[in-house]
Formats: sequence, structure tokens, C-alpha cells
Amino acid sequence: MKQDVSPASRPLDGIATALTIALCLSWGFNQVAIKLALPDIPPLIQAAFRSTIGALIVVVWARSRGVKLMDSDGTLGPGLLAGGLFALEFILIFAA
Repeated sequence: MKQDVSPASRPLDGIATALTIALCLSWGFNQVAIKLALPDIPPLIQAAFRSTIGALIVVVWARSRGVKLMDSDGTLGPGLLAGGLFALEFILIFAA
């Protein structure tokens, strides 16, 4: 008798597996790339470039999906706190 497999427990297909491996390689190479670029680009400039590119990607994604990023919904304070902690994390990572 064949058992039904729930979507949460089914195995990854080839595309999902390849994407997972690509993301792991990309994230793993991140620290190496930071160290290789240090002689030419200071750490905080690297962080600024990376954050700017990331913000642009988020804005493009949000606009393509019709998501409003600047709605007044009471999340400004927590968002600023999370952003500040994230910025501190990057400052410490790039300084290390």
C-alpha cells in the first residue's frame, strides 16, 4: 500500500537541491571574498556596497510583487532596531 507523502516531508527535487548547494557555496565563499578584497576595499565600504545592492534587490522584488514597504503599520521601531542590530553584526564581521 502506497503512503501519502506530505509536502513538508517529500524529498527535494533536482532544482531545489542545486539551489541549496549554490546558496551554501555562495554563503560559504562570502568570508573568503571579504578577506580577498581587504587589501583594495576597506571593510565598511564592502559592507556598504553589499547592503546597498541588497536593499535595491528588496525594493525591486517588493515593487514587482506590489508590496508596499513604507506603510504605517507600527513596525518602524522594531524594524529600526532589527536594522541597527544587523548593521552592528556586519560592522563586527567586516572588522574581524
